[in-house]
Amino acid sequence: MAACPTGALATGAPPDRPARSEFKGHVVVVGSSAAGIAACEAAREYAPECSITLVTADASPQYSRPLLSYVLAGRIGRPAIYWPESDLTIRVLNARRATGLESNRLLLDNGTTLTFDRLILATGARGAEISIPGADLAGVHTLRNLEDLEEIEREAGPGRRAVVLGGGNVGLQTCEALLARGLTVTVVVTSPQLLSQMVDAEAGRRIADLFIRHGLDVRTGRDAVEITGDGHVEGVRLDDGELIGADLVIVGKGIKPNVEWLRGSGVRVARGIVVDLCGRTSVPGIFAAGDCAEAIDPLTGRSAVSGIWPVAYEMGRAAGAAAVGVERPSAGALRMNASRFFGEPIISIGEVCPERLEGASAEVLVNREGVYRKLVYHQGRLAGALLYGDISGAGSFYRLYRESASAP
Repeated sequence: MAACPTGALATGAPPDRPARSEFKGHVVVVGSSAAGIAACEAAREYAPECSITLVTADASPQYSRPLLSYVLAGRIGRPAIYWPESDLTIRVLNARRATGLESNRLLLDNGTTLTFDRLILATGARGAEISIPGADLAGVHTLRNLEDLEEIEREAGPGRRAVVLGGGNVGLQTCEALLARGLTVTVVVTSPQLLSQMVDAEAGRRIADLFIRHGLDVRTGRDAVEITGDGHVEGVRLDDGELIGADLVIVGKGIKPNVEWLRGSGVRVARGIVVDLCGRTSVPGIFAAGDCAEAIDPLTGRSAVSGIWPVAYEMGRAAGAAAVGVERPSAGALRMNASRFFGEPIISIGEVCPERLEGASAEVLVNREGVYRKLVYHQGRLAGALLYGDISGAGSFYRLYRESASAP
């Protein structure tokens, strides 16, 4: 499985040096998205004689969550999101949730327990909730799993009206998918631009123009204060008083790590589970990776939840290796994203807004119709790259950023 589904951020780096662990104990992995599967792969690769149990809340086979919006848009069929059958020889417990942790025992929602020698937590995150009147009405959804997809598909018919709250990557992918299904779509964004965490103002303007040309109604600098309706969504009221008619609402305003069940367990939790670059938590023998965990952002030195697929995969590999005694640290909470909207590719690597990184400077390489390329430098090193339209060299830029971020 590739760490980056788009392949755009491939570094060309050589594979890990051969390593072998004599660990023969029981590894329990909780969560079956990118980090969980990567942890299983690494543990099996480095410790062939260990036993692995994968606990997952999903009732269906393991699948790629970033591709859900592609299914919604009709760009790919449902079978394409499922990962190939694995030869990892692991035990899988489907439709089971972890509810507690006591010493070396994992408590499950059916009242049973699992004992482990090593535990890897990859419980991921869910869509951030909104606390406004009407948020619990029927017709309000997130798009984080297959169940969400199925509910939205049932309601997203041609001619219906949708409001998407949030102009990040997932929100805009959902907007594109709903437009492809023939809906009238409005996106409401608190920030003054689209993709404010991923791109700068110039790229945000280009993306907004692109979406508007394809029929999206864009509201920036606005926030929803109420979802109206009698039992089911009928509209969304904004903070300036405007009422937008809606038959369904999709919430895409960030993520919230699934860590509440660990309170009181001894595992240190801030926004996510606090880990080092090998995925170690505050409790020996327990590791964490992916969207439920927070690691050091090498640019800022602050602990952060990445929420990005390739980073989750790499963190999972590091945790799986460390759990069986092999040191293969990740690079931390790197920042990188690759998207394609209406055929236009865009890649964001590291920090693309120099004003957010003290002492940073920017160089715009190309700024013309259809193409925008920009580099950001900090302390003589590449700190970020933003590529719109022409994404050539993305892998090289990512390698330089990664090397700069890990340099002393």
